[in-house]
Amino acid sequence: MYRVVGGVQNYSWGKVGRESSVCLFCGKWDEGVPYAEYWLGTHKSLPSVVEGGALLSERTGDLPFLFKVLSIAKPLSIQLHPSKLQAECLHAQSPQLYPDDNYKPEMCVAKSKMRILIGFRPVLEMDSFLSLTPELGNIVGENDLRTQLSNLYKDESLTRAFIKQYCARVSSGLYYGLNSHYPEDIGVFFAMFMNYVELNEGEAVVIDAGVPHCYLEGECFEAMVCSDNVVRAGLTPKPKDVRTLLEVTET
Repeated sequence: MYRVVGGVQNYSWGKVGRESSVCLFCGKWDEGVPYAEYWLGTHKSLPSVVEGGALLSERTGDLPFLFKVLSIAKPLSIQLHPSKLQAECLHAQSPQLYPDDNYKPEMCVAKSKMRILIGFRPVLEMDSFLSLTPELGNIVGENDLRTQLSNLYKDESLTRAFIKQYCARVSSGLYYGLNSHYPEDIGVFFAMFMNYVELNEGEAVVIDAGVPHCYLEGECFEAMVCSDNVVRAGLTPKPKDVRTLLEVTET
């Protein structure tokens, strides 16, 4: 039996210092530093080691799964994951963006109360929302969902201008809050197409390929196929691959 030591990701959205449950697993922390994720597995982006410093993969071979602990202080990026076939093609074409050839179905189990965005709203609900949100309607129009999403990115400066108008009009609420973290980010409008869900401790969601999701706040455990392939839609300073986003989105 080996004592396995995981790795820590200090992403900016993580809870800081001892406020983060990630610190319970890594056993040490620096105050003022965000501790966002704790990884256990053999993925090459952050491989675990066994006591003594040897890589876990040297003892077990490559594991097919990856386990994470997340501690979330502010929204993560809105993201989707490709299917297995899509991942193989993306990795072959752009290994710098897609570091492996695997898909990434995952289960999120809430460790505390969580607020998340997941999946797309029903069409009738979205139609009603658009009638009350002219700033978004002016950008996406009365089209099928894939076209509406494409229109968000067609002229990003125009979309940002309408996001600014929207936030000046409402001055509060979920999307206004997203904008406070990521000012005039395209993801503020993308999020309007998504379902808002609250999870209580112990409740879970399963996220398949092509399903947009965004963790807003809380702590959770994640179990997934061993992959780090992420297609970002917004709420992030990191690059967005819009062409791939529209290809992998399940509508």
